[in-house]
Amino acid sequence: MIIRPVQLDDVSEWLRMRVALWPDTDPDEEANEIAHFLAVPPRPPLPTLHAAFVCPRPDGGLCGLVEVSIHHTAPGCETDRIGYLEAWYVDPDWRGRGVGRALVERTETWAKAEGCLEMASDTNPSYPLSPQAHAALGYEETERYFRKELMDTPTSEDKIDVPLKQVEGMETELLLTRLDEIGQSLERSHHALALIGLGSVGVELERLDAYSDLDFFVIVEPGYKRAYLNDLHWLSAINPIAYHFPNTEDGYKLLFADGIFCEFALFEPEELLGIPFAAGRVVWKQPQVPETISQPRQPQPTRRKPDQEWLLGEVLTNLYVGLAREGRGERLSALRFIQGYAVDRLVELADFIETAQPVFGDPFAPERRFEQRYKMTASHAAAWLQGYERNKESALAILSFLEQHFPLNQPMCEAIKSMALHSRIVTDNVS
Repeated sequence: MIIRPVQLDDVSEWLRMRVALWPDTDPDEEANEIAHFLAVPPRPPLPTLHAAFVCPRPDGGLCGLVEVSIHHTAPGCETDRIGYLEAWYVDPDWRGRGVGRALVERTETWAKAEGCLEMASDTNPSYPLSPQAHAALGYEETERYFRKELMDTPTSEDKIDVPLKQVEGMETELLLTRLDEIGQSLERSHHALALIGLGSVGVELERLDAYSDLDFFVIVEPGYKRAYLNDLHWLSAINPIAYHFPNTEDGYKLLFADGIFCEFALFEPEELLGIPFAAGRVVWKQPQVPETISQPRQPQPTRRKPDQEWLLGEVLTNLYVGLAREGRGERLSALRFIQGYAVDRLVELADFIETAQPVFGDPFAPERRFEQRYKMTASHAAAWLQGYERNKESALAILSFLEQHFPLNQPMCEAIKSMALHSRIVTDNVS
């Protein structure tokens, strides 16, 4: 079940549900409030409409709506910042399936991120089932009002402790929808300029799959970078943040509670001019921002392709040094040299062994999609990577593979085999 913020293309369904909830109101007035909320550039929020969330139907359209605002007083409440349920509606054919609960829980998460410690709501005799519905979600009735204490204290980082949805892969449509939602949230944040999708959510959409993450740049007005980095509400308002940490001074790696992972950086326009990056895709931008903002001004540094002789030399010498470490009992260091550094160079030798398949490669990470690009070579990888207890066996498997495909320096090969035998004897004696 997906609960997400309202979007521009939800207008007709949002209006339909508002009219169904409040049949005595003027539909034109309801439509004006919706237009005010979705206006670009954003307008000051209406007193009774600070956020709205919806539940999409699997076959299109919406089946549920909730609207929330922040009040400074409410009957029975003790604090001066209260999340207030202004509208709560589920279509009759979707009632009893947990949609209503999911909608309210989403507003409670939003309210906690906004600094609220209590929720409140109200009803009238036109909704006889409302008291029971509120009670089922932990709300206490106060006359015709309802109150609920939000137990978790929000942090300054808007990180909400929520259960993480367990997924084996994410639907690509959800990934692209989340990126669009981030763009819409930035649009409402007043000082953002653009959202640029990178990698598989950028110009390489063909390689987007269920295991992709969201890589993106956010461009903000001069002077606002630190504010956006310090307050991630523009993300947590979309979906609760389960985990995040600043992996660079410009951005974060972040996991949403629904399992979507992203890595992003924030820049001001002048900073972006000096940063080399692969061309991206404009997901959202302010009208005055040129489309070319997704194109780098600084070219990416080129990496010289190593020649065959150098790569072979690196593999052989790393095997030798790794076996020496193994003989000394430094097994972890040996693993790094044999199953790490040597294999890194072996991966780059694949171009000299077979023709790469037409699959996206990464010039700075040759191991990416290695199994799809070099199927024959990759079929031997399990023998090269036998684990912590089998460094010698891994080294000999790598050497044997090289001997089948390249002319090698025989004295060096014999030295590696001798070192493997010697380290085996020493290790056996130690054990």
